[in-house]
Amino acid sequence: MGGAIKFKERYFIWEEGRRQAFFVTHANLPLFKRFAEDYVVEPDGADRCRLTWTFAIEPTALGRPGAPLNGFIFRRMFSETRRHYGAS
Repeated sequence: MGGAIKFKERYFIWEEGRRQAFFVTHANLPLFKRFAEDYVVEPDGADRCRLTWTFAIEPTALGRPGAPLNGFIFRRMFSETRRHYGAS
């Protein structure tokens, strides 16, 4: 997220080019108690793929929905993921 938030992650699924899943073991900001993500990339027709992105968060009071920093964080997550996977 632009270098402002730093995570230490533990991957428990790594299928190169197809799937990655991890949970966060440490973050430099107290935004959540638990956080995990799962990315699955599957072919969807000629020269296209479908990304299924699942994440689970147990927020702290600072990271709860509606908190001022929360909207910024999620907008950055979505834009960076979109940029990484080349979506328009």
